[in-house]
Amino acid sequence: ESIKRGLAIDPDYAQGHSRYRNLLHAMGRHDSALAEAQRAVALDPLSPLFNNNLGLSLVMAGHADEGFQQFEHVQQIAPSNRAMYLHRAYANIRVGDWEAVRRDLAEFRFPPRLLEVWYAAVLDSQEVPTLRSYLDTLELWKIEDTSVALGLLFPATGDNQLAIYMIEMAVKDRAGDAIVLIDLVPLKHEPRFQALLERMGLAAGQ
Repeated sequence: ESIKRGLAIDPDYAQGHSRYRNLLHAMGRHDSALAEAQRAVALDPLSPLFNNNLGLSLVMAGHADEGFQQFEHVQQIAPSNRAMYLHRAYANIRVGDWEAVRRDLAEFRFPPRLLEVWYAAVLDSQEVPTLRSYLDTLELWKIEDTSVALGLLFPATGDNQLAIYMIEMAVKDRAGDAIVLIDLVPLKHEPRFQALLERMGLAAGQ
């Protein structure tokens, strides 16, 4: 409600539309989120962040071809913007193109050992203990957006509890894309995840 009130006062606040887009995605309202992403880009057409968000929103709303074209546009207007690779990795997770995920994360320049075990866990769920052991040696949530990406990974390997843990870390550190995870991960029936939704004000009926 506070975001909507802010936009009513200043409908041309691009960042407000971008944040409202995050909330709408978390609620599963992807078409409405896409409209907010488009509005943010219309207000600030050269922003790499808003253009990256639009690419991911297009994919989440079922327009994958247009979404990946949008990422190509980001490369044209901001060729040094590495965040594009992370956003595109999220999009490729969405469509299940794991080879493309690997390429994008390599370009994003994840720590090499992390990328290695990350990808191994994608391909073989038996590698999850190896990945968990490695995580225990690092404070990865201090690396920008790492916990968000890892939160996307673990449901693919069946490790929902570790996914929730990484999302909790992302929420704790207010990672910008954390709210989008609410829709992207299959955790709807996990009590611990429902508790997290309640703390974020996103539980049913709130």
